[in-house]
Amino acid sequence: MAALLLGAALTACSEVGNCENGQPGCLAGPPEDGTCKLDLVLIHGTCSEPGASAPPLACLCKPGEICSLDDYRCIDYCAPLDVEVGGSSAPAAISCETANSFELLCQNRCLLQCRQLQAFCASDGGCSEESCKSSATQQACQAECGSADSSALCMAQLCGDMRAASCRALTCPQGTPPNCGALACRNACAGYNFDGICDDGDLRSAASGICAYGSDCADCGPRSGESIEPQPQGAACAFHSGCIGANPGNIAQADAWCIDVDATRGISRCAPDCSDPEKTCPAGSACFVLLGVDQDGDGEAEPLVQDGRTASACFPAQCQ
Repeated sequence: MAALLLGAALTACSEVGNCENGQPGCLAGPPEDGTCKLDLVLIHGTCSEPGASAPPLACLCKPGEICSLDDYRCIDYCAPLDVEVGGSSAPAAISCETANSFELLCQNRCLLQCRQLQAFCASDGGCSEESCKSSATQQACQAECGSADSSALCMAQLCGDMRAASCRALTCPQGTPPNCGALACRNACAGYNFDGICDDGDLRSAASGICAYGSDCADCGPRSGESIEPQPQGAACAFHSGCIGANPGNIAQADAWCIDVDATRGISRCAPDCSDPEKTCPAGSACFVLLGVDQDGDGEAEPLVQDGRTASACFPAQCQ
């Protein structure tokens, strides 16, 4: 999830304001209607003298906004998000372990099939938790595995096959074809599928962003919409991997982190890295140390330290 913050080391920087047109290197502010006036040209979002080189922080932001370091946008880090980060739960894990009884494995296999039908078919044919607990369902399972040497082992295999089944292998009620194009549902994240933990980076319900969006279907359920790509500074995030330039495995090469801007309101955004002493935070933000996990068991999270470098991110002062 987004990193916690500890301690502050305020760094000062200056913003570029309006200046007289015609002054060499003048940054005259953003264009009006997308057009620069007085023979100025657009450089990093501002109308500038031809040949002028934009300084590191070339923004004309309103009070409370911060200039991004990657694309010179003005960002209100404290504004409410358009997505509820962590607001939903992934589907409850359904076990196909052989330690379960035959009856429970039969029921769980039926529940997995219900999920598939409800996700990909126009009708689920009345499939429900109640129907999966019925004697008719148990009798159908007995017909499939009752004569096997180990009926529970047989049903565990069938349950596992159902959990791993692709959409295209599904048969919908009334013989209608499943709608496989609208949803992403793959189990293609080695080591993280079928563990009961959703790892596909969904902002609302995933526990991590280790897997590609839609590639941990057994644990996350089918996904709709576009795949989640790393986002720029100021964008909503839930994990470091959701930010462009993030590299939590190599602090020296990290350019961004996902931080909790306002944990009370559930606002987490991508923020620039300031782990390198030579990096400067934008005006209106301060460099804070990131906290990782409790490594020594004292109940307190420790700073993320690697090769003598402490992970740090620019935290917007107005959100403190």
